[in-house]
Amino acid sequence: MATGTNLMNEDRLKVYIPDVYQYDIMGIDYKLLKAKGIKLLSFDIDDTIPGAPSKEAIILFAELKRMGFVIELTSNNHSEHHVKKFAKKLGIAENYTYKAHKPSPMPFEALKEKYGYTENEIAHIGNSIMNDVGGAKASGFITCLVRGNVHGRKIVKALEERGLWHKHHVRVKADQYYQLGEIQKYNPIDYFKN
Repeated sequence: MATGTNLMNEDRLKVYIPDVYQYDIMGIDYKLLKAKGIKLLSFDIDDTIPGAPSKEAIILFAELKRMGFVIELTSNNHSEHHVKKFAKKLGIAENYTYKAHKPSPMPFEALKEKYGYTENEIAHIGNSIMNDVGGAKASGFITCLVRGNVHGRKIVKALEERGLWHKHHVRVKADQYYQLGEIQKYNPIDYFKN
């Protein structure tokens, strides 16, 4: 393992294992999240929500609101105009944070304070294993990782080396995606067959 940093020890690495892993936001089982007591969904924007946003994303967000979820956009994007435009198109007007500085705990702690929910009632959805999964999980949130530009390549490599998590782009027969409460369906023998 390449390092020199204490970021790569076993206990520290576990904060980067997502509770849910899906190809995109459409594949997440939001009914299951609701059943587990999640009330607030925090979404990253860029490389997480398809399009600008796409018609499918707009329909999904309308359905999530109908299901009773409160929705917030939590983005590191520095353009308030960009994030605000996304929020407006998704029908959540002023529910956004830009320049969030993820993986800092500040934006995640601010969500609890803003809405009055505990960490057990919030799920964060994003595409970055470091900024989204690491940041939100450190605050105790349920985390949902979707494919995108996966940052933190050293962390991904360290997780793989320890058999804690398996990179999504490897083609295997077993489905590597999983929902809340499921275990990864990874079989190392299938890894070498393809």
